Amino acid sequence: MKDQLTRIKELIYYPNLIIEEMEISSNFNENNFEINDESKSVVLEVGIDPENENQHRITLIIQFTNRSGYNELVFYFNITNKNKTEITVEPRSIYDKNIANQYLPKELQKSIAFFNKLKEMFKKLIIMEKPNIFFIETYEDYTDEKQLLAHNPIIEIILQNGYVIESQGLTHDKKKYHWKFVQKTEQQIKESKEDGFSEFIKTFKKDDKYWAGILEDTKKIMLKNNKK
Repeated sequence: MKDQLTRIKELIYYPNLIIEEMEISSNFNENNFEINDESKSVVLEVGIDPENENQHRITLIIQFTNRSGYNELVFYFNITNKNKTEITVEPRSIYDKNIANQYLPKELQKSIAFFNKLKEMFKKLIIMEKPNIFFIETYEDYTDEKQLLAHNPIIEIILQNGYVIESQGLTHDKKKYHWKFVQKTEQQIKESKEDGFSEFIKTFKKDDKYWAGILEDTKKIMLKNNKK
Protein backbone atom coordinates (compact mmCIF):
# COMPACT_ATOMS: atom_id res chain seq x y z
CA MET A 1 0.00 0.00 0.00
CA LYS A 2 1.26 3.51 -0.82
CA ASP A 3 2.33 5.82 2.00
CA GLN A 4 -0.49 8.05 3.21
CA LEU A 5 0.95 11.36 1.91
CA THR A 6 1.39 10.01 -1.63
CA ARG A 7 -2.11 8.55 -1.57
CA ILE A 8 -3.71 11.80 -0.40
CA LYS A 9 -1.95 13.76 -3.17
CA GLU A 10 -3.18 11.31 -5.81
CA LEU A 11 -6.73 11.47 -4.46
CA ILE A 12 -6.64 15.26 -4.75
CA TYR A 13 -5.20 15.48 -8.26
CA TYR A 14 -6.49 12.22 -9.79
CA PRO A 15 -9.64 11.24 -7.84
CA ASN A 16 -11.11 9.14 -10.68
CA LEU A 17 -7.91 7.50 -11.87
CA ILE A 18 -6.25 6.20 -8.73
CA ILE A 19 -6.30 2.42 -8.44
CA GLU A 20 -5.52 0.79 -5.11
CA GLU A 21 -5.56 -2.77 -3.94
CA MET A 22 -8.82 -3.71 -2.25
CA GLU A 23 -9.29 -6.21 0.53
CA ILE A 24 -11.85 -9.02 0.47
CA SER A 25 -15.18 -7.86 1.87
CA SER A 26 -16.67 -9.70 4.83
CA ASN A 27 -19.91 -9.76 2.80
CA PHE A 28 -18.13 -11.86 0.18
CA ASN A 29 -16.80 -14.33 2.75
CA GLU A 30 -20.15 -14.60 4.52
CA ASN A 31 -22.34 -14.83 1.40
CA ASN A 32 -24.31 -11.71 2.30
CA PHE A 33 -26.17 -11.34 -0.98
CA GLU A 34 -28.31 -8.27 -1.63
CA ILE A 35 -31.59 -9.32 -3.24
CA ASN A 36 -33.27 -6.61 -5.30
CA ASP A 37 -36.83 -7.70 -6.06
CA GLU A 38 -37.68 -4.55 -8.00
CA SER A 39 -34.83 -4.86 -10.50
CA LYS A 40 -34.72 -8.68 -10.32
CA SER A 41 -31.02 -8.75 -9.52
CA VAL A 42 -28.60 -10.21 -6.99
CA VAL A 43 -25.61 -8.19 -5.78
CA LEU A 44 -22.53 -9.24 -3.80
CA GLU A 45 -19.94 -6.87 -2.38
CA VAL A 46 -16.60 -8.44 -3.29
CA GLY A 47 -13.92 -6.03 -2.08
CA ILE A 48 -13.52 -2.74 -0.23
CA ASP A 49 -10.86 -0.11 0.34
CA PRO A 50 -11.70 1.38 3.76
CA GLU A 51 -9.34 4.34 3.16
CA ASN A 52 -10.75 5.33 -0.22
CA GLU A 53 -14.18 6.97 -0.12
CA ASN A 54 -14.30 7.47 -3.91
CA GLN A 55 -13.41 3.97 -5.12
CA HIS A 56 -14.66 2.31 -1.98
CA ARG A 57 -16.15 -1.01 -3.10
CA ILE A 58 -16.29 -3.44 -6.00
CA THR A 59 -19.48 -5.44 -6.41
CA LEU A 60 -20.62 -8.36 -8.55
CA ILE A 61 -24.09 -8.16 -10.10
CA ILE A 62 -26.14 -10.85 -11.85
CA GLN A 63 -29.48 -10.18 -13.52
CA PHE A 64 -31.72 -10.95 -16.47
CA THR A 65 -32.10 -8.06 -18.88
CA ASN A 66 -34.37 -7.55 -21.86
CA ARG A 67 -32.44 -4.58 -23.25
CA SER A 68 -31.83 -6.45 -26.51
CA GLY A 69 -35.49 -7.43 -26.88
CA TYR A 70 -34.73 -10.98 -25.77
CA ASN A 71 -34.03 -12.31 -22.26
CA GLU A 72 -30.29 -12.29 -21.56
CA LEU A 73 -28.37 -13.33 -18.45
CA VAL A 74 -25.60 -10.85 -17.62
CA PHE A 75 -23.09 -10.59 -14.79
CA TYR A 76 -20.57 -7.83 -14.27
CA PHE A 77 -18.69 -5.72 -11.71
CA ASN A 78 -18.81 -2.06 -10.82
CA ILE A 79 -17.08 0.36 -8.45
CA THR A 80 -19.01 2.76 -6.22
CA ASN A 81 -18.19 5.40 -3.65
CA LYS A 82 -18.68 4.86 0.07
CA ASN A 83 -22.17 6.36 0.16
CA LYS A 84 -23.39 4.44 -2.92
CA THR A 85 -24.37 7.67 -4.66
CA GLU A 86 -21.99 7.39 -7.63
CA ILE A 87 -20.37 4.79 -9.87
CA THR A 88 -16.79 6.04 -9.89
CA VAL A 89 -14.92 4.05 -12.55
CA GLU A 90 -15.24 3.80 -16.33
CA PRO A 91 -16.58 1.60 -17.76
CA ARG A 92 -19.35 1.78 -15.18
CA SER A 93 -20.41 -1.80 -15.90
CA ILE A 94 -17.23 -3.91 -16.01
CA TYR A 95 -17.45 -7.07 -18.10
CA ASP A 96 -13.77 -7.22 -19.05
CA LYS A 97 -11.86 -9.47 -16.62
CA ASN A 98 -8.61 -7.58 -17.25
CA ILE A 99 -10.22 -4.32 -16.11
CA ALA A 100 -11.88 -6.02 -13.14
CA ASN A 101 -8.52 -7.45 -12.06
CA GLN A 102 -7.19 -3.92 -11.59
CA TYR A 103 -9.57 -3.55 -8.63
CA LEU A 104 -10.25 -7.04 -7.33
CA PRO A 105 -8.39 -8.23 -4.23
CA LYS A 106 -5.29 -10.11 -5.39
CA GLU A 107 -6.46 -13.33 -3.79
CA LEU A 108 -9.52 -13.37 -6.05
CA GLN A 109 -8.03 -12.35 -9.38
CA LYS A 110 -7.44 -15.91 -10.56
CA SER A 111 -9.75 -17.66 -8.17
CA ILE A 112 -12.58 -20.08 -8.94
CA ALA A 113 -14.35 -18.68 -5.88
CA PHE A 114 -16.53 -16.53 -8.11
CA PHE A 115 -18.14 -19.54 -9.68
CA ASN A 116 -19.28 -20.79 -6.27
CA LYS A 117 -20.73 -17.34 -5.58
CA LEU A 118 -22.37 -17.14 -9.01
CA LYS A 119 -23.94 -20.54 -8.40
CA GLU A 120 -25.64 -19.27 -5.25
CA MET A 121 -26.54 -15.95 -6.89
CA PHE A 122 -28.13 -17.66 -9.90
CA LYS A 123 -30.21 -19.91 -7.64
CA LYS A 124 -31.51 -16.84 -5.81
CA LEU A 125 -32.11 -15.00 -9.08
CA ILE A 126 -34.35 -17.68 -10.57
CA ILE A 127 -36.50 -17.65 -7.44
CA MET A 128 -37.40 -14.05 -8.36
CA GLU A 129 -37.52 -14.58 -12.10
CA LYS A 130 -37.19 -17.82 -14.05
CA PRO A 131 -37.62 -17.13 -17.77
CA ASN A 132 -38.59 -20.01 -20.00
CA ILE A 133 -35.88 -19.00 -22.46
CA PHE A 134 -32.77 -16.83 -22.24
CA PHE A 135 -29.30 -16.54 -23.74
CA ILE A 136 -25.80 -15.48 -22.74
CA GLU A 137 -23.08 -14.10 -24.97
CA THR A 138 -19.32 -13.79 -24.53
CA TYR A 139 -18.04 -10.29 -23.88
CA GLU A 140 -14.69 -10.97 -25.54
CA ASP A 141 -14.42 -11.60 -29.28
CA TYR A 142 -14.27 -15.30 -30.07
CA THR A 143 -10.80 -16.73 -30.74
CA ASP A 144 -10.93 -20.51 -30.32
CA GLU A 145 -12.65 -23.30 -28.41
CA LYS A 146 -10.10 -23.12 -25.60
CA GLN A 147 -11.42 -19.66 -24.77
CA LEU A 148 -14.89 -21.12 -24.16
CA LEU A 149 -13.61 -23.37 -21.37
CA ALA A 150 -13.68 -20.37 -19.04
CA HIS A 151 -17.46 -20.27 -19.47
CA ASN A 152 -18.00 -23.93 -18.58
CA PRO A 153 -18.60 -23.30 -14.85
CA ILE A 154 -21.45 -20.83 -15.45
CA ILE A 155 -22.91 -23.12 -18.16
CA GLU A 156 -22.82 -25.98 -15.65
CA ILE A 157 -24.60 -23.83 -13.04
CA ILE A 158 -27.41 -23.10 -15.48
CA LEU A 159 -27.77 -26.73 -16.53
CA GLN A 160 -27.96 -27.81 -12.88
CA ASN A 161 -30.96 -25.56 -12.35
CA GLY A 162 -33.50 -26.94 -14.78
CA TYR A 163 -32.27 -25.72 -18.18
CA VAL A 164 -30.89 -27.34 -21.31
CA ILE A 165 -28.90 -25.82 -24.17
CA GLU A 166 -31.26 -25.44 -27.13
CA SER A 167 -28.64 -23.91 -29.46
CA GLN A 168 -25.17 -22.42 -29.40
CA GLY A 169 -22.61 -21.01 -31.79
CA LEU A 170 -21.04 -17.89 -33.24
CA THR A 171 -23.02 -14.71 -33.78
CA HIS A 172 -23.70 -13.46 -37.30
CA ASP A 173 -20.45 -11.47 -37.49
CA LYS A 174 -18.49 -14.40 -35.98
CA LYS A 175 -17.08 -12.17 -33.25
CA LYS A 176 -19.01 -13.47 -30.25
CA TYR A 177 -20.17 -16.86 -29.04
CA HIS A 178 -23.63 -17.45 -27.57
CA TRP A 179 -25.67 -20.10 -25.80
CA LYS A 180 -29.46 -20.29 -25.76
CA PHE A 181 -31.11 -22.00 -22.77
CA VAL A 182 -34.63 -23.29 -22.34
CA GLN A 183 -36.40 -24.86 -19.37
CA LYS A 184 -36.13 -28.63 -19.45
CA THR A 185 -39.64 -29.61 -20.54
CA GLU A 186 -40.75 -31.02 -23.89
CA GLN A 187 -43.28 -28.23 -24.35
CA GLN A 188 -40.78 -25.44 -23.64
CA ILE A 189 -38.16 -26.99 -25.92
CA LYS A 190 -40.73 -27.26 -28.73
CA GLU A 191 -41.85 -23.65 -28.27
CA SER A 192 -38.25 -22.48 -28.03
CA LYS A 193 -37.42 -23.81 -31.48
CA GLU A 194 -40.22 -21.68 -32.92
CA ASP A 195 -39.61 -18.41 -31.05
CA GLY A 196 -37.53 -16.61 -33.67
CA PHE A 197 -34.23 -16.64 -31.78
CA SER A 198 -32.25 -17.87 -34.79
CA GLU A 199 -33.32 -14.77 -36.71
CA PHE A 200 -32.76 -12.49 -33.70
CA ILE A 201 -29.17 -13.62 -33.16
CA LYS A 202 -28.31 -13.00 -36.82
CA THR A 203 -28.74 -9.26 -36.41
CA PHE A 204 -28.25 -8.72 -32.66
CA LYS A 205 -25.46 -6.32 -31.79
CA LYS A 206 -24.72 -4.51 -28.53
CA ASP A 207 -24.85 -0.90 -29.67
CA ASP A 208 -24.76 2.39 -27.72
CA LYS A 209 -28.49 2.16 -26.97
CA TYR A 210 -28.03 -1.30 -25.45
CA TRP A 211 -25.14 -0.19 -23.20
CA ALA A 212 -27.03 2.95 -22.14
CA GLY A 213 -29.89 0.69 -21.03
CA ILE A 214 -27.53 -1.56 -19.07
CA LEU A 215 -26.09 1.52 -17.34
CA GLU A 216 -29.60 2.68 -16.44
CA ASP A 217 -30.28 -0.75 -14.92
CA THR A 218 -27.00 -0.62 -13.01
CA LYS A 219 -27.76 2.77 -11.50
CA LYS A 220 -31.17 1.58 -10.31
CA ILE A 221 -29.58 -1.46 -8.69
CA MET A 222 -26.56 0.19 -7.07
CA LEU A 223 -27.17 3.86 -6.37
CA LYS A 224 -29.27 5.07 -3.45
CA ASN A 225 -30.33 8.24 -5.23
CA ASN A 226 -31.73 6.23 -8.15
CA LYS A 227 -33.84 3.85 -6.09
CA LYS A 228 -37.51 4.55 -5.66
